[in-house]
Amino acid sequence: MKYLDRSKILGYQATLIFTTARRGIGKSWTAKDYSIYHAATNAEKKSFIYLRRYKNELKANKTKLLDNMQDSVTSLGRYTLKGDTYYLDNKPIGYAVPLSCYTDYKSVPFERVSNVIFDEFIPENKRIKGYLADECEAFASFMSTVLRNRREFNDSWCRFWCIGNLSESITPYNAYFHLPPFDKKYFDKERGILVYPSDLNNIQEGERGTQLERALRGTTYYDFNFNNKPISEDMSYVRPMPQKGMRCMLVVRVGGVDLGIYYEFTTGDLYISTKCDPCFYNKVTIDRSLPDNYVYLHRKMVSSKIIKNALYAGRVFYDDLKAKILAEEFIKYVK
Repeated sequence: MKYLDRSKILGYQATLIFTTARRGIGKSWTAKDYSIYHAATNAEKKSFIYLRRYKNELKANKTKLLDNMQDSVTSLGRYTLKGDTYYLDNKPIGYAVPLSCYTDYKSVPFERVSNVIFDEFIPENKRIKGYLADECEAFASFMSTVLRNRREFNDSWCRFWCIGNLSESITPYNAYFHLPPFDKKYFDKERGILVYPSDLNNIQEGERGTQLERALRGTTYYDFNFNNKPISEDMSYVRPMPQKGMRCMLVVRVGGVDLGIYYEFTTGDLYISTKCDPCFYNKVTIDRSLPDNYVYLHRKMVSSKIIKNALYAGRVFYDDLKAKILAEEFIKYVK
């Protein structure tokens, strides 16, 4: 069985690393092992952050962080967790942080942090618990808290490891950071952003014939679990927006990204698209931060009622999958 080779990832001068790979090849393990070892061997100078989306999610997983580490890590001393702080022989080396409480950490000095592990950054089942409202804005704000004025690729460099299973290839992060789908390798040297889907995304010989492999054959979960194929990308109501007869009625900002709401005269259909005029006069938002030239969208507004009625009539369509994923929070709000 082969595992993810972190040396290939560390070869890039990347601040933000999106690692999406199939289960069982060590993507979470390699980020945790590296981050803990880096902090443990420089306990006076370095530390790490273990980041999860929600407080209850963090509570359920923070004690598991030190499981299954290499001997080179566990032999360095005795690890303990007290509250939300990890210790090595009573020296603090790491912190457990929920992204949902990012505003509580704005004044916390994290200058010693050299690695941030954002585990399960793509929620596998959004029906149970999905992205935060304004998640990308929250994540960017937390990056600002940690990075402050760091500049050079030197001893003060900090990496953000965003680790996830590829339950969907397009997420709000793709739109916010202007990235291609997460199933393709990509590196933006200027911004220091790496998308690394791994080259171990097909079933390996040691897995063929196992109980799980045999039981899952022929299912969509087989492709997700063994071949890293997206499982939750629902293409219903996704169809290209007509080129003619469309009128923009609204530009709505969701999670820091603008979406255009278009009206089709002949059918009365509404289309939601990432293509919109940034100078359009009627701009609203459901984000907690209110940008200049935007007004907050209330449910009692005429435009909200029009969209809600169209939703219940099955007349709201999405120009592409990206628009549908980005519009999820907006649709929940309007309903």
